[in-house]
Amino acid sequence: MDKILKNEKNIMKKINNNTKENRKNSTFYRITLLERGKRHDARVSLPIFKGTINPRITASSSTSALDAIYKVLDKIKNNLIIGIDNKIVSSDNLFNIFDNISASFNELNMNNDKLLSYFHNIVSSIYSYLNTHIMAPTVPHSLDVSQNIGPITKNNFSFPLSTESTSNTSKMYRIEISKKLSFKEVAIEWFNYKYTFTIKTPQNPKPLSKKTLQGYNKTMNLTIIPFFEKCSFIDEITDYELQDCIDKTNGERNKEFVYVVLKMIMDYARDNNYISTLRTIKKPKKSCKNSKLKIEGHDFTYIESTRQNHWLECFEKDNTDIALLFEGMLLEGFRPEEACGLNWKSLVEDNNYIIINSAYKDFPVYNDSAEIIGHIRQYDTLKTEDSYRKIPVHPRFREILIKHKEHQKSEFKRLKLKWTEDTPMFLSRYHKPYVPENLCKCLTRFRKKYNLEYLTPYGLRHSFATFMSEKGMKDIVLMKLMGHSEFSTTQKYYIFVSDERKKKEYEIAWGLIPTKNELEKENKELTQNELELNIVMKKEFEQLQKMWMQSLLSFSMVQKNNTP
Repeated sequence: MDKILKNEKNIMKKINNNTKENRKNSTFYRITLLERGKRHDARVSLPIFKGTINPRITASSSTSALDAIYKVLDKIKNNLIIGIDNKIVSSDNLFNIFDNISASFNELNMNNDKLLSYFHNIVSSIYSYLNTHIMAPTVPHSLDVSQNIGPITKNNFSFPLSTESTSNTSKMYRIEISKKLSFKEVAIEWFNYKYTFTIKTPQNPKPLSKKTLQGYNKTMNLTIIPFFEKCSFIDEITDYELQDCIDKTNGERNKEFVYVVLKMIMDYARDNNYISTLRTIKKPKKSCKNSKLKIEGHDFTYIESTRQNHWLECFEKDNTDIALLFEGMLLEGFRPEEACGLNWKSLVEDNNYIIINSAYKDFPVYNDSAEIIGHIRQYDTLKTEDSYRKIPVHPRFREILIKHKEHQKSEFKRLKLKWTEDTPMFLSRYHKPYVPENLCKCLTRFRKKYNLEYLTPYGLRHSFATFMSEKGMKDIVLMKLMGHSEFSTTQKYYIFVSDERKKKEYEIAWGLIPTKNELEKENKELTQNELELNIVMKKEFEQLQKMWMQSLLSFSMVQKNNTP
């Protein structure tokens, strides 16, 4: 009997029994696991999406294979929702997909009750979504999974019928909630749970960045918790309300942040049985990650090469710690936190190189309610492994640092403070290192003092990358100096096409100035002409020398003959 599937153009398409059997017995729809060192990859193919969406779905985890399967199931759910929206998924498709996925659990020996319950909720969610967004599907065949996934049997794993309402469908797959908590209580509990991941342990070798957690806290406390303040219990929040929270957030980037944090909170609630059914949240449209697209053409997002010397003169005229810190960012390309974390031990090999291996940052302190109650400033790890680097010191900056070091020593001696090589290079008036959060205000005051164009602290780093690229530095060298793992990052976010570069390339294109090849050819011709001229001049000089010697000899003989 033929099986009918709908394609993306809503045209009925026949697939014969052989194809159906081949697909059902093949690896399509089956989850497979791959071990790549410490990384676990889970994969599944959904060929019904071929031509519209990449049929291969993958998810990775450095924790466990089970965690990778959880992640790939989430992706399957999201892709099936897209398929339902595009009218390329029917109940018959779902039956075949879920049948194979359930079979793969047995093949992988993943008969975990928690996993099966998780999968059970996904099945419920997808069929509920199908019933509410598409005309009532045909009644699927009874799915026999008693041989595949143990605890789940025919009786407790039947799919909802087309005649049933969404509410009845949801009731079939509701799980018993462990506690009745408000959204705020769950959010705070989730935040305290995430905080434990910022601590480095043998089980957590790559801890979560505290700055990332700070971003989560800001989004949670300023946007998400106030939105759900009137909701008594988190289990009463609907998909519509979750989506409404994202939609009513201003700004594309902010929508992304709200989506990420909200999804993590709801996933945590589901994992701890604080909600009885799975929630579906649609991912918002991604904002443009290339910030240069928004600011290209703005004159002051970086310093033009023709203006850099003027900025350097202003820094040196001011001759304060903060001014010299900014000069270092412009001449060496430091990140703000890297410049703040430099000490005199960083200067090595006769002051010719700087080792960047630490950052100085400001971190908030939280109470049990996830509220900020204070701040702590301390040294921290760098952004990535590639951020740890050794860079050469500009001769101009080296001379400045040598003088600054002697001045700092004498100042410490005057104030009767202990100075060591561990003393930070750049200190505030309280003799403490600067923190990145304060640099923006400091640079604003400095610009106003010297009547300079608009620029942010990161603009100094952008200026360094742009200037080095403009002068022809090789990509791999610039990438290493910037502390990036890939040059595409340097090129995409840091290198701007300066006005000077545009003018030069424009004049070369129109033949207004000679190209590099033309200059080399001209120099070569000049060299050849000079060589030929030298040969001619040498011959002429030899002839003149010969004539002079003959004249001298003749003169000597005349003198001899005239002698009495």
